[in-house]
Amino acid sequence: MPAAHSNRWVLLVTVAAGLLLIVLDNSVLYTALPTLTRELGATATQGLWIINAYPLVMAGLLLVYVTSGPLKDPSGSGQQASSRPLDPAYRISDSLGLSPTIIVIAVAVGILMWLLVNRTAFGVLASLAGRNGTMVEWQGARLWKLGLSSFLISGALAGLAGTIEFMGPNGRIASGFLPAHGFTAILIALVANLSVLGTAVAAVFFGGLASAALYLPIMAGLPSAAIDIINAAIALFITARSTVIDKVLRLGGRKT
Repeated sequence: MPAAHSNRWVLLVTVAAGLLLIVLDNSVLYTALPTLTRELGATATQGLWIINAYPLVMAGLLLVYVTSGPLKDPSGSGQQASSRPLDPAYRISDSLGLSPTIIVIAVAVGILMWLLVNRTAFGVLASLAGRNGTMVEWQGARLWKLGLSSFLISGALAGLAGTIEFMGPNGRIASGFLPAHGFTAILIALVANLSVLGTAVAAVFFGGLASAALYLPIMAGLPSAAIDIINAAIALFITARSTVIDKVLRLGGRKT
C-alpha cells in the first residue's frame, strides 16, 4: 500500500475517533440536561447553550489540529496554519467565489428553508418558540427538541457554507477559518427580522459591504475597519429600535 494512501486512512481514523468522542460526550450532556437545567435554574435557551458550548470549542480545536498537523501545508509561510491547496479539478469556483454551481446551491437551499419555515409544523412551532415558549409547551411540543433540531439544521447549513468556501474561493482550510461570518449571520438575521427572503436580500447587502472593504482604502481613503463600524451601527440601531417598540407596546397594553 502506498505511503500516501496509508496516511489518508490514518487521518480518516483519527478524525472519526475524535468525532466519536464528541458524539459520546454530547450524548452524556443531553442525558444530563434536565438535571442541569433544574439545578442551575436555566431556561430552555440557556440549556441549549450548555450543550452547544462544548462542541463549539472542540470544533475549533479540531480545526487547529488538522491544519497544523496531518493536513498542514509544508510549503506554507508559517504565519497561519493551513492545509494543502485543493486540486483545481475538485473546486466549484475560482477565487472570486461566483459560479453556476454555487448559485444553484444557494437558490436550492433558500427554497428548502423557506418551505421548512413557512410550510411545515416544525417551522411554525420553531418560530413561535423564540417568541413565546410557554405557548409552544401548551401545544404539546418539546422546547428542547425544537431547539436541538434548529441547532442541527443551522449547523448543517454552516457546514455547507464552509464546504463551499473550501471548495470555492478559498481552496484550502485555514486556522481561524471565517471567524467573523457567524457574527455577520446574526446581524443579517436581525436586519431581515428572521425572514428567509429578507435574509437573502440582507446577505447580498452585507456581502457587498464586505467586498467594499477591500477598496475603501483606495477609493475613499477610509480604513477597511469602517465596514465593521457600519455593521456595529446597524446592529445598534436594530437593537435600539426593537427595545423602543417593545416599550411602546407595553405602555399601550397598560393603558388599555
